[in-house]
Amino acid sequence: MPNMYGFNPMGLLSNARKFLAQLFSGRTPKPVELSFVEVEAWVAKTSEQEFGSLSNNAITRFSEIRFLTSQLKIGFSALKTQPIETQKGNPALRKVVSSSQHALSERMDHLLSKLEPPRLVDFSTVSTYCLTAYPVLQKEILSMRKDIAYTGILLQKEVKGIGENFAELEQILSELFKAFSESPVTSVLPSVSAGIRRIKELQDKNREIKTETSRLRSAQLELEQEHSDVEKKYQSETDSSTAQRLTALKKSFDELLQEQQELEQQLLVRLEPVDKPLRRLYQMVESKTEQNESVLLRQELALYLSTLTRSPSSAFKSDPKGVLFKEILVELKQAIDSDVIHLKEKEKERAIQAIFALAEYDFFDQFFWKHNKCEVEKQKIEKELKSSVFFMNLQAIETELKRLQDRKKNIETEQSKLHAALEKNRTEISRDAKQLGELLSSIRGGPVSVLI
Repeated sequence: MPNMYGFNPMGLLSNARKFLAQLFSGRTPKPVELSFVEVEAWVAKTSEQEFGSLSNNAITRFSEIRFLTSQLKIGFSALKTQPIETQKGNPALRKVVSSSQHALSERMDHLLSKLEPPRLVDFSTVSTYCLTAYPVLQKEILSMRKDIAYTGILLQKEVKGIGENFAELEQILSELFKAFSESPVTSVLPSVSAGIRRIKELQDKNREIKTETSRLRSAQLELEQEHSDVEKKYQSETDSSTAQRLTALKKSFDELLQEQQELEQQLLVRLEPVDKPLRRLYQMVESKTEQNESVLLRQELALYLSTLTRSPSSAFKSDPKGVLFKEILVELKQAIDSDVIHLKEKEKERAIQAIFALAEYDFFDQFFWKHNKCEVEKQKIEKELKSSVFFMNLQAIETELKRLQDRKKNIETEQSKLHAALEKNRTEISRDAKQLGELLSSIRGGPVSVLI
């Protein structure tokens, strides 16, 4: 599997030569262990001699490059001003040559600016230039070959002179590229720098995570103490006779609420066979189209139907004896019988049977009276509970307890995420340290391991 930072093939070749030389000399370099904080100093010291040799050679050649680029600029400036009579000879060809002449001059001027050696001569800048200038020259010249060829048709002498300077420049840049690309130090150095930078970033993240984890732990301890204090207060309050009576009232309230919910569920079950037809009837009433004139309802009945489709329990609270409901059933049956509401035969039979059953059902005794009785009892209990300062205080304590419990869960979730992030970063640091060791081994020509 390739290293995540990548190697330069020329550097690997040099490293292989070094390895084979050591192998056949019978000497195996002793393994070197470096702590991560020592890596940068070790790289600088190990590479210092090669850096100096490469840099000095490059800086010397930079003077030659500057001279050649200045000569080329003069040559292209002269080339650009060479007149081409576009009306003589082959006019079409001459126009193409003239166009290529000017395009070539402009593009070459841009290229020569790119090939200008750096004024800052630190190793990183010099190395970057030597490893990129030659590939840039090759790429740009390749893209200009048509303009060069066309310009050379009529300006052969000028193009030839420029070509000689370019050949010399290419030779120098090629030699610099070869020297730097074959050096194990320069080929690996960018990857080493990237590896060091990445490990530092991950270590910084882990320090931030540890700081946040420590903060959360402190908050958790404070929260646990606060929760314990509130819980003790709640326990002492709930142990009193007043609390026990209020608890019994609250239990009764909850039981009444549950009974109401069961009654509402029973109502929904009873209405289920006509639920779909009722909704279709409501849609027809709402659409108010001419074809639905047979199901137009008076406003009171239309409003009741709207409530019935949204909240059946609310509809029967406003119509305790089901008078309006039974009117709706009459309208519904007529719509089904006349096929205004079209149902399949089995659905139709089921709906009609349900309509007859619902028309006979005592909604007042079976739903409204029972539901209302529960509501009256609930209101009495609720009034007593709300008038009790003790109960309100107890409710406030319960609310506070819930808030604290929710906060505890949130902190635990945050801690879990931080722990996962920390472990992930540690795994990545371990992997990167191993890969960094492999890169340093290629510089040394022997095993190097990086300890975090």
